Amino acid sequence: MYSHNNKQYIFKLFSGKIRRLFFDSTAGICYSILTKRNTWTEPVSVVKKAYHHFYVAMDSDEYLHLVYQDLHGNIFYSKLNGTPIISLPVLNSKSPSPYNKHLFLLPRKDKVHFLYTLHYNNNVILTYQVLANGIAEKPSAIDYVSNCNIPYTAISDKSGNLYVFYRPCGSRNSGLGYRILTLSRQAENNGWSDFVPLTGPAGNEPAVSDIHNYDFISAIVDASNTIHICYQKQSADSKNYELIYRNKPSNSDMWSDETVIHSSVYPFENSSILAVDSTLIIYWVRNNIIYYSGLINKSNIWRKAARYNFAAGKQLFCFSYNTNIPYEQNRIAIREIPGVFSNGLRLAFYQEFSGNGHDITDDNFKDMFVNSYKTLKSYVDNLLEANGILKNQVRELMYRYDSMSRQYEKLKIEIQLLENELRQLKNDFNLATTSIMKTQEKPDYRITGNISYKTGQENVGSFNKPVAKKVRLIRYLAPKKYSKK
Repeated sequence: MYSHNNKQYIFKLFSGKIRRLFFDSTAGICYSILTKRNTWTEPVSVVKKAYHHFYVAMDSDEYLHLVYQDLHGNIFYSKLNGTPIISLPVLNSKSPSPYNKHLFLLPRKDKVHFLYTLHYNNNVILTYQVLANGIAEKPSAIDYVSNCNIPYTAISDKSGNLYVFYRPCGSRNSGLGYRILTLSRQAENNGWSDFVPLTGPAGNEPAVSDIHNYDFISAIVDASNTIHICYQKQSADSKNYELIYRNKPSNSDMWSDETVIHSSVYPFENSSILAVDSTLIIYWVRNNIIYYSGLINKSNIWRKAARYNFAAGKQLFCFSYNTNIPYEQNRIAIREIPGVFSNGLRLAFYQEFSGNGHDITDDNFKDMFVNSYKTLKSYVDNLLEANGILKNQVRELMYRYDSMSRQYEKLKIEIQLLENELRQLKNDFNLATTSIMKTQEKPDYRITGNISYKTGQENVGSFNKPVAKKVRLIRYLAPKKYSKK
């Protein structure tokens, strides 16, 4: 069943290779690659014991940054390149079990910025935390937010500002709004801005008809740095839900008025917004069917909502799509997009920006060429720099090799001298042993036994056998000498 709470993360590299991260009930968070035959490689488990709600982002160097929970609710961060390079703890949970903390991260230079929600005393706290130089700083509370399906959404614009949209929890007339964190080094320590309201009536006691509930916030930033948002709105005295669109140009602090895209008795649970060139598309999924409305060429005229003919009979999945291909980066802005696993992967609306159509103008081609050239030049520069570093490392290794070779020859000579000494000692030992053995083998002609000259009887038992035998021989040869007197 299609659900934004069960995303498949798709990343297209500069080389065109496509990576996929997803959750499997038995293997945990898994990693796979789309082959040239449009088949997926065997999934590799990245984190086996993980909760199914997680978030992944890709940086310009094409490393993947993962934030997830273990089965005890503790938050962890991993940097991936197919397999984890580093894995660090972010926050120890005070709850014994995990729940949907609506995890988000933004990798930026040497820091990783985290957003998540925490439940405390029946409240939902929007929390911000930074990981710098491998150390997780102390988390800070941004605000209390409403306990809805999507309590907040966050985006980063092209000026280095992090926007977080949410509905504060508190007064009954509080509406949707946002805060900004400027991530430049100069303004980074200034913290989050004050809350800027987008909706909500004025006055302390609004009429019932002026009270609205907001949910399912989605936001993107297009190539011109314009922010586009859509959200669900429902009046307190109405049974209908409205899907609303608004935008803010980069050179203005003013937001456009609300535009009702569609109204329905059913909530717009699985809704989102995406941009393709000058075309905006707002879609929602219901019963495995995609409905959408489009804004063409910034005409401020939205098409009547219609059904999108796409992969009839196929199970729809919610994909988070990210690309490092310059041509696509400058043409599209996507947060979530429906798709199916057909011939490897097929995304809804994808033919609109795949680059295979006839809609490539001269300007588009020029931009594509220029951006590709810049990207290639950057890669070449990086390779030249890496080559210089490798050359220095090779020279250092050669120096170490020569030094170790000299040390080896020296040790080799010392070992030879020691072996010669050992052989000499062995020879001396053998000579000494041989000499001792020869001494022990000489016959002992000394009679040490007791002989009674009176009786002529010897105590033979007191002699060893060779000596006793010699005594008897002597007695036989010289009987007179040993006879009785």
